[in-house]
Amino acid sequence: MNFYPYVKHALELIELKEKQGSLPPSVDKKQVIQILNEHILNCPLCDGQIDARAKNHLQELLSRLELPYGAAINLKEIKGSLESMIEHSMDYKIKRDRIIEAEKFYLGKIKEIEDELTSIKQKLSAFDSEDDKINVAGVEKEKSYYETKIQNDQRKYGQNIQSIKDDTQRLSEVRTQIKKLEDEKTNKDALTQKARIFRKISSSLDQIKTNIMKVVKDDIETDTWRIFDNMIWKKNTFQRVLINDNYELSVLNMSGKEMMGGLSATEYMALAYSFTLAIHKAAGKNCPLVVDSPLGRTSDDNREKMAEELLKVSKEKQIIMLFTPDEYSQQVRDIYDGNVVLRDLSLTDDEKEISKVGV
Repeated sequence: MNFYPYVKHALELIELKEKQGSLPPSVDKKQVIQILNEHILNCPLCDGQIDARAKNHLQELLSRLELPYGAAINLKEIKGSLESMIEHSMDYKIKRDRIIEAEKFYLGKIKEIEDELTSIKQKLSAFDSEDDKINVAGVEKEKSYYETKIQNDQRKYGQNIQSIKDDTQRLSEVRTQIKKLEDEKTNKDALTQKARIFRKISSSLDQIKTNIMKVVKDDIETDTWRIFDNMIWKKNTFQRVLINDNYELSVLNMSGKEMMGGLSATEYMALAYSFTLAIHKAAGKNCPLVVDSPLGRTSDDNREKMAEELLKVSKEKQIIMLFTPDEYSQQVRDIYDGNVVLRDLSLTDDEKEISKVGV
């Protein structure tokens, strides 16, 4: 009913367009224009000949096609639906009048019954039978009391039913919230358990790391002392090499006292070689070691022992040693000849480049 004015107006417009000939059946305006512009001789629809008379007819038809072809087809398609809506709306007044008449009829009947009931109540309230000892007026009054009470209880019952529905809905919402909180708690407990496991794993990894570092440090300490002891001619002066957790070196004498400040230049060099070679071994990377003037600061007593120890190490890793002629003494030559590859390097006058490599 709300759309009736719009439906009626739309239907009147369609009927007006049909009366004016603006909505011919199944005629495409673009197709008519194409026939006229391209001078097509045969109709693409009926294959008939298009002569001058047919062209005049098409011109007249084109002048009446105010709307695009698609819009015209849409209007023709919705006409039936609009007519059906109008017919359905016209039934409204008839149905409404029938309902109004029926309502008047039943309201009248209800009024008649209520009047009759009121009359009966009045007669009963005034009636009293002394023979049967029945107080009809009292019974009628009690009847009215209970009728009123029943009505009140029925109203309360309806209110309680609605309250039960509201409480049931709220209970469902609370249960949903509880389920959500329980799921969150379950997820939280799972995350807590995972965090506990991760902390335990982390602690274990830290312990493993500490143990590995201790083993590595102990290996470096042992190898450093072994190489250092082999390079030094003194056998009754030093007790051991100690490496603390910060990998700081200490050399202890036979009395257990630290002697880092009292080592000679040769002993410092031996300690540096020992520590470097021990770290290379612990790292597992057998990379080459280049040493410039490896025996330059050593005394005669330690030179032979240090040269022999470096020769032992060279059997397991590549060592490139750059000697000066004075440093490569006969004593050192006797140790290395036949055991190593020797090359004689000649420098330029400014000693910045190698000018020649001898055999």
